[in-house]
Amino acid sequence: MKRTLLALASGALLGAPFIVPQLWPLALVGLAPLLIALSRPLGMWRAFSLGILAGTVFYGIAIWAIFWTALPLNWLGVFDPTFQIVLVSLCWGMTVLGFALWTGVFALVFSKLAMNSWKDIVTASALWVICEWAGAWWFGIENAGTGTVPGPHATLSFLGNMLANDTVLVQGAWLGGVYALSFLCALGGAILYRAVRGGTGERRLIALAVFLAVIIWTSGHVLLARTSSWGSGERIRIAAVSTQEPAVFVPTAEQEAANLGRMVDALAQTRGSAVVVMPEGSDLLRLLNKSSPGNAKAVLSTIFAGTEMPAVIDSGSAYAADGTQHSRMDVYDIGTDSYETEDKHFLLPYGEYAPLYVRAFVTAVGEGNSLGTLLSERGLSPGDDTRPLTVASTTMGVLFCNEAMSPVLYASLAREGATVFINAASHAWFHDSRLVAGQMRDVSIIRAVESRRWYVQASGVSPSFILDPYGRVIAASSWGEEGVIAADVEERTDTTPYLRFGPWVLWVAGLALLITYARSRRNMQ
Repeated sequence: MKRTLLALASGALLGAPFIVPQLWPLALVGLAPLLIALSRPLGMWRAFSLGILAGTVFYGIAIWAIFWTALPLNWLGVFDPTFQIVLVSLCWGMTVLGFALWTGVFALVFSKLAMNSWKDIVTASALWVICEWAGAWWFGIENAGTGTVPGPHATLSFLGNMLANDTVLVQGAWLGGVYALSFLCALGGAILYRAVRGGTGERRLIALAVFLAVIIWTSGHVLLARTSSWGSGERIRIAAVSTQEPAVFVPTAEQEAANLGRMVDALAQTRGSAVVVMPEGSDLLRLLNKSSPGNAKAVLSTIFAGTEMPAVIDSGSAYAADGTQHSRMDVYDIGTDSYETEDKHFLLPYGEYAPLYVRAFVTAVGEGNSLGTLLSERGLSPGDDTRPLTVASTTMGVLFCNEAMSPVLYASLAREGATVFINAASHAWFHDSRLVAGQMRDVSIIRAVESRRWYVQASGVSPSFILDPYGRVIAASSWGEEGVIAADVEERTDTTPYLRFGPWVLWVAGLALLITYARSRRNMQ
């Protein structure tokens, strides 16, 4: 029973910061109870079940908001309240169990490699970050379907994301990405575990190490407060438009007209900016051209008459030549009347495509016709790849909303020459959820720091914001208000250790585990 309570406590401590961000320090200690529960000899099934239990509580809390705040699902074309709850329960439960599986693997392997010494600190930290990475891969496998893109993209529940709430600790992402931050969180929990389980000498060393860490952390805050956001790169003014357009399954002509009117009014506030970013799915250009081809250029030229003609970053649904539907980014340079486009690569399961297991379940319960209607409107296919786009003569990495979760995509764009990051987002699916918006802002902060790039997000429903290369918020709109934020940003070409070496933390962690395993085998002989 004591071990069970420790596992439950660990899951609760790890999950709490995801719903109460002010509790982010718990991410640095929350792993300790589970490690204590695993510190004595255990059978394989017992260790695995304790890990599953801790992981179920942890991930159940961590991803609660992104599933349950999506109710009601009318925007998805699902109108039966009972079926909505059943569907969300299924998808949430499957996702939680998928991630918890890897917490079980973590517990099982740690219980076999633990040596009841300071070396367990390295073992636990290395093993945790590898299992998180494996869980991100498993998310794509579990949600296999027509929209699946393989890769460790689903990192919204990574423990390291919680360190985005501290401007000093999050700088670790510059060194090793979100993997370094998760390693740091696991390291804190493992150190606390050894402080409880270790001898007097080990505790003294731990106390000294913690004391030095606090001094470094405090000094970091002083230093960062004096660190300028600016380097020597070219500056460009970017405006991000915020809208309050609710999510609907299929908008009526009246709704489209009202949305267009509000967007045109907002554009007048962006005059003087070189780039204007619209929220995801705004469909501004399509709506302007709906009455007559070329109408977008005429209207936009009138709005920006007498000032610099900006490039407008817009997005909406589009069909490829093969008939597949995509979420497409449009970059329209008004002055040169030129377009550049890119299709969304990392799609969000459930909202943008239906995984195979969801299709099977819906068909089995007799809702196949509803699924067909849903897929006709929401069934997207992923773009082939991502590439930097030229926006107002600047090379930018332009991605959609949930693609910010991926520690792969923006880094890849930076390596290919992107000097500024843009994100077109809409959180309307989540009905004004501040939890979802906050979690997405956390991952955005980490993406900015990983590559040392300015980061601009234009949001629907939630606030838009602009981050400097250290992840600090330079400008942000207000909750519940339409409007525009604008700021100068700088073109950056930094090559951070994370950009140069990629997820090197994983390879070092794997090597550490191999060494630990070899030593444990030697001791058994």
